Amino acid sequence: MKQNIVVGLFEVESEGYQALTQLKNYPGDERCYVSAAALVKRENGSIQLLDGFDTGTNTSDDTAIVGRRPEPWK
Repeated sequence: MKQNIVVGLFEVESEGYQALTQLKNYPGDERCYVSAAALVKRENGSIQLLDGFDTGTNTSDDTAIVGRRPEPWK
């Protein structure tokens, strides 16, 4: 099975929440699906996890989440 990472950038935070909610409600079907997603925000040199989900499909529900990234990340 082919796996890809997709990144979306939102200027308005509420639009990011809306997109994540839509993915949670309908992660896909047998042809194409989202197994995990996260809504993150870069602020003051760190990455904050705002919300996310992991279906456990092909990921065993143990997706690692990192809250801070080493410099230079700006």
